[in-house]
Amino acid sequence: MVKWMLRRKIPYLYYIDDNFWELQGEGPLIAYYQAKEVRETLELVVRNAHTVIVNSPHLGKYLRDHFAASVIVLPAPFDFSLLSRLEPPPAHEHEVRIGFAGSATREKDFIAVLPALERVLAERPQVTMHFFGYCPPLLHGKDRVVYHPHMGSYEDFIRFKHASALDIGLAPMADTESNRYKTNNKYREYGALGIAGVYADSPPYRDSVKNGVTGLIVRQDAEAWYRAIVGLVDNPQQRAAMAAAAYEDVRKHYAQDVVAMQWRALLEEFQRSVRMPRLSRAAISADTCWIRGAGWLARQKLRVHLRYVRARSLLARMVRTIQGRMKGAA
Repeated sequence: MVKWMLRRKIPYLYYIDDNFWELQGEGPLIAYYQAKEVRETLELVVRNAHTVIVNSPHLGKYLRDHFAASVIVLPAPFDFSLLSRLEPPPAHEHEVRIGFAGSATREKDFIAVLPALERVLAERPQVTMHFFGYCPPLLHGKDRVVYHPHMGSYEDFIRFKHASALDIGLAPMADTESNRYKTNNKYREYGALGIAGVYADSPPYRDSVKNGVTGLIVRQDAEAWYRAIVGLVDNPQQRAAMAAAAYEDVRKHYAQDVVAMQWRALLEEFQRSVRMPRLSRAAISADTCWIRGAGWLARQKLRVHLRYVRARSLLARMVRTIQGRMKGAA
């Protein structure tokens, strides 16, 4: 489709929300984005787009530096309608609830933070910790640690998180290349839910959180995390002020209706500034056949490549297993 648009000189906008060139690790998704055909297509799309839309300033800089792309940064939104008509959760005056939501892929983010969490649990008996979707194995099953399984519906998750009435939200983030291009998702959620947040000192949060006002920015160090968390646990007035400031900031800058107006302005300007070619019915018919044929061929090539990658990965795991058994036997 992109090659067809370029051939017919049809301008287009392109939205991308992650740095697929810097994804690290293993798995089907990583293998897909490491495929040569996928990389070449992504680069072609980004280089030739009229405008590339991103939510992260650092991702925007990456695309400009590597592909000379024309980039605009629009904030990622939060849908406040998810919280409409919800009753305030019951008060819990003698308990301080700390929470985190994520998947098993977030394990590395907790390496530096875990000692701080264990210390907080040991020294502050009023604290309970709630983990949604992922709980660090060292904390799983401990007293005053609550695990909530993953929820498939984002709307249900946000409503459940609201009902959980967290006082403090955690946003640890390991200092990896791919993490630097993420969005400030935790800040938008915590702010919208009226939760005081403690955030890793990383670009997604450094660019949006006003340290000490709408949240706390903390370096990835156990002692720093401990001091930040305990400071909020022991100071309910600071928690309340920080949560209120974060709510106002998120409502003003990240609400879906606010962001939608920015998208509308961009699309209207695009419509005014570009000239679309006129194609005859014969040209459209011929192009349709060309697009279908080229798409089918590209899919076949990609399937072959991914099968090769999976086979190579399986073979590597088998070799590692055999080598491990041989070392154990020796």
